[in-house]
Amino acid sequence: MESARPQFYPNTLQPTDITKENLSLILKELQLAIKNGVDIISKNVQRPTDPSSYGNIYSGIPGIILTLLRLERQKSCLQQTTDHEDNKSYSKIAFDLIMSTPTANIDLVDGRMSPIGSALGAVLMRILALCENHNLRLAQDVPDLADDFTVFNKAVQNATLHGHVVPFPGYNPIGGDEVLFGRAGLLWAILTIEKHCLTEKTRQLVLVHLEPALECVPKLVDAIISAGKQGSQDFVKLYGAKDAMPLMYQWMEGYYALGAVHGTTGILTMLLSSHLNDDQLELVAETVTGLCRVCIEHEGHFPMCIPERPAAPLKTSPFVQLCHGPPGLLILLNTVYQNTSLLERFWRPEWELALRLGTEKIWQEGLLSKGASFCHGHTGNAWPLLYLHNIYEYNVGYQQQAKQRGIAALEDKSELLKGSAPLDSDFFLSRALPFMMVARESPPYSQEVDIKTSFDFRAPDRPYSFGEGLTGQVCAWAETCAVIKARLRKMELESTSNDGHELEDGRFIESSLQQLGLFGFVVNGPNTNQLLFGGSLCQE
Repeated sequence: MESARPQFYPNTLQPTDITKENLSLILKELQLAIKNGVDIISKNVQRPTDPSSYGNIYSGIPGIILTLLRLERQKSCLQQTTDHEDNKSYSKIAFDLIMSTPTANIDLVDGRMSPIGSALGAVLMRILALCENHNLRLAQDVPDLADDFTVFNKAVQNATLHGHVVPFPGYNPIGGDEVLFGRAGLLWAILTIEKHCLTEKTRQLVLVHLEPALECVPKLVDAIISAGKQGSQDFVKLYGAKDAMPLMYQWMEGYYALGAVHGTTGILTMLLSSHLNDDQLELVAETVTGLCRVCIEHEGHFPMCIPERPAAPLKTSPFVQLCHGPPGLLILLNTVYQNTSLLERFWRPEWELALRLGTEKIWQEGLLSKGASFCHGHTGNAWPLLYLHNIYEYNVGYQQQAKQRGIAALEDKSELLKGSAPLDSDFFLSRALPFMMVARESPPYSQEVDIKTSFDFRAPDRPYSFGEGLTGQVCAWAETCAVIKARLRKMELESTSNDGHELEDGRFIESSLQQLGLFGFVVNGPNTNQLLFGGSLCQE
């Protein structure tokens, strides 16, 4: 029964020993899981006949389509063989789900314009499908998008106009900047579209029509920053300055959410994907330090919001999941550690300690009875660890230099880190992989594939969706395959005395470029001109 399940199961898994043999075996198992997963989704998901039931990226058809388009781009990492039977057309399945009905009648609600959680997801999906149709030469039919461009331009323009809180039926004023529903998710969408416009043809087909939205991006960033400053001022008036941070975002009235999906960590992650001036960058850096201190004070836990809601003390343990919990802070810190300028100028020892404590808490309490979902399951918990592996495996040189400059500028000489073993890439990858593998035991996958289960995971309410179901798992497995293939290639190069030259190797670069980023938090898409990691290529 539902009530018999604990919030999380004691973690009896063992960290994976990072060897060539283990990585090769896990790669094959996940490639098979992706094939099975796509087959299950294809069998159980059909294109709806009613446009109103199309849904959003989080819970509806658009999230499935966008995931399938990602798989098409990642295909060479997902195939076990070069046989024709293994060469699945993910894009064909995706385009069969696209509805040709125009989307001009979408109701745009202030503070609820993120395509991730609103009907605008269908608009974004159709635009990205058009881009990938040309980028990948898919030769698919794409419906006319004139209405989609109009709606998207209007959404971005409207989002620059409302304040830091918005009225919403049934609630007191709520925040309008989170990733799932608010302006941060809309910022992710427009930057992701721009990244998909690789060729002159896609620029003419898409960017020319979205020029009003692109021109609004600086205003959108400024609006999100202003909302955070106003939120901080409101917090001080309500609760005093002790726990205040420079940028704070109201969620429900009087509560300031911290998690990735609904709160500050997700919002800051998206801000760092855009251009920030020096003053804005300093506000973000100081807020990051404040968030890390919250995590440290809670020994690796990361509260849903501050102040904590009245029901929080009644829970057996705080949430350890992507939407609310330490995985969101790790997503933010991964983005911070890729930003050379930010790391060199503002690094604090609290950032490093929060990375360790947050990862350890995920390992201890992240095997959630809710199952393997992206939003509140163990693939979402493990996904940020993949990128922290990359940071510590491939960026360690510039990262250490930046931190040493930061340590030299501190009076305390980073006392917080004394006695702690240095973090390394295997610390993160060895904990991510068991979670990705045990995800196969969650329904609906475990219900349709003959697999031995050790845990009683809950079936999701939306079993095939991106946010709660199998589609999100498949997306996470595919990203894991790309990470494993890059690491395996590096191992091969090291075995032939080519240590340090992996960034020049074609096969390593191919696997690296197929790591498309954490869906909804990284400006994801084709990576033709840069690696996802590499000190000299990171955003300055």
